[in-house]
Amino acid sequence: MAEKQHIYAKREITTPWTRTRQTFKFITAGATGVALLLLAGLTATVTVLSLVMATPVMVIFSPVLVPAGVVLFLGLGGLVLSCGLGVAALAALLWIYNYVAGKKPPESEQVEVGVPAFYLENTT
Repeated sequence: MAEKQHIYAKREITTPWTRTRQTFKFITAGATGVALLLLAGLTATVTVLSLVMATPVMVIFSPVLVPAGVVLFLGLGGLVLSCGLGVAALAALLWIYNYVAGKKPPESEQVEVGVPAFYLENTT
């Protein structure tokens, strides 16, 4: 008896509506896939054509563009680095201020554990 219940549990009930729904899903997925493939092909074509058109201009202006690119890269890299270091310094100063003010910033317990040992080493 248990085997018959198991066999019946695997059977899927199909109605005309489920087949219509599956067909609609298939058609929608196919249309979406084709549209995306067309857009990918169009994008690749435009990219290749723009590279073909821009290559002579790049070759003519390369003595100017390469040094300008290097200067821009180094300048922007320095700007990003200095901003990042400034943010890190502000975060460190804010942490120190909160610690001194007694607001218990994150990981302050580790600092408090190390303080007595430091003072003991320097006082003797």
